Amino acid sequence: MALPTLAGLPLELKQEILKYVLIADEPIYIKPPILQFPVRATFPGQKSGLHPGIIAASKIWTVEALNILYSHNTFFFKSVHTIVAFTASISRRSFHMPFNNRDRVKHVCLAADDKMLDYVTAGYFTILFPNLETVDLNRYYYDEGQSPMRDVFMDYLVKMMKEELRKQVKAVVTVVHFVG
Repeated sequence: MALPTLAGLPLELKQEILKYVLIADEPIYIKPPILQFPVRATFPGQKSGLHPGIIAASKIWTVEALNILYSHNTFFFKSVHTIVAFTASISRRSFHMPFNNRDRVKHVCLAADDKMLDYVTAGYFTILFPNLETVDLNRYYYDEGQSPMRDVFMDYLVKMMKEELRKQVKAVVTVVHFVG
């Protein structure tokens, strides 16, 4: 008697397994690339069972696994440079993956700063992530205990980014308060 294989599982069961191992409870922090090294991600749930390695387990699982990874997780970016490097690294196409993974990203979290505001205002953000559903603006990216003027500046940045994003994307834009 032949043993059952992963490929023989019903699609609904495959998707549930992939969701279990690929969806993080917290935003996935995308680390900036260092010189020529590729973009790296910190998967906060890795200790509790997040296993992105399953993507490479089988070509059969790759397409569905990438779809779940990119469309169900929130990706946290602290800099414009990191967004550009991340989208370049996931935009590669090959024979067995003739799609662009950045089109699958639906949830992002951005650090509120002046460079990010310039990037959003220029319209690049919607080009890189055309199918967004939610955008969280991280209000407290900077160290706690800063001057009241810094708080006023951050409030202004968040307000401007929120207004600009609402013009450009059909996503729900919210402000979150955590230190990244």
